[in-house]
Amino acid sequence: MEENSTGLRCPVCGETLVLEGRSVYCVNRHCFDVARSGYVNLMLPNQKNSDVPGDNKEMTDARVSVMKKGYYKALADFICYYLRNENPEVVLDAGCGVGYITQRVKEEFEDSEVIGTDISKSAIEQASKKFKGPNYVVASSIRLPVNDDFCAALICAFAPVYASEFCRVLKNGGLFLRVVPSKKHLWELKEYLYETPRENEEEELYIDGFEFLDKVTITDEFTGDAETVTDVIKMTPYYYHTPKEKLEKLSEIDEFAFHTEFDVLIYKKI
Repeated sequence: MEENSTGLRCPVCGETLVLEGRSVYCVNRHCFDVARSGYVNLMLPNQKNSDVPGDNKEMTDARVSVMKKGYYKALADFICYYLRNENPEVVLDAGCGVGYITQRVKEEFEDSEVIGTDISKSAIEQASKKFKGPNYVVASSIRLPVNDDFCAALICAFAPVYASEFCRVLKNGGLFLRVVPSKKHLWELKEYLYETPRENEEEELYIDGFEFLDKVTITDEFTGDAETVTDVIKMTPYYYHTPKEKLEKLSEIDEFAFHTEFDVLIYKKI
C-alpha cells in the first residue's frame, strides 16, 4: 500500500484505517497486516462464500498470460480516455481481478488514489506483485471497506453490481463505468465450442441510484495459438461448461482468430 493512504475503513467497525508501518489500524485497534507484496486482506471469514472465493490460481494465471498480449488494452485505453475530462482524485476498481485496468488508470492519473478490490486473494496477489502503484485490497463488493462519498469514479468490469454499496462510496455526481460482454463477444470461440452458440443477453440499463448516460461498444481482434485460446477460455465460464473432448481439441489449433466486444455502460450517481 502507498504511504499515508486514506479512505479505507475497518471491515469490523467501519472506522477509518490508518497505515502504520506494515499494518493498518482503526481507532478501535482492529489490525490488518500488509502483505509483503503490498496488498491488505480486509475480507472477514464470515464474508466468504467458500474456502477460496473468486478466481482460483489457474484462472488468475491465465488472465495474467492473456493480459500480456493486449486482451484488455483497447478497453483500458477507452476507460482512461473517458475519465480524462473528470480527472478523478480517487478511482475504485471493484472486482479488479489481476489489476490490468487498475494499473492502466494509475498510469494515466499518477496523482490520483487508485484502489483495486477483489474477493480473489490469488488475483490480488498477482496484481500487487506486478503493479506497485495502486492500493490493492482483498474485499467483497457486497461490503466495500471504503469510506462514504470517497470515490470520484468507480469501475466494475465483468463483476457483480451492488448498487447501494456503489452509491455509498461514490461522491454525488460521481461516475460509474460498468463493463459487460457485448452480444458477439468471443463469438468465434463460441462457434468452435458449441453446436448452437448463443449471443450474450443485453444488460438492463436501469440501476437504482444512478442516471444512465451512455453505452459505448469497444471491439478488438486477436489471433492466438492453442495456449492463448485455452487461456482465454479459462478466463470465462465456458471452461466449466464445455465438454472435455472439446477442450482437448484446442491443442490441435495452430492459429485461431477471434474478436472481443465489450459494452461500457456509463452512469452518474444521482
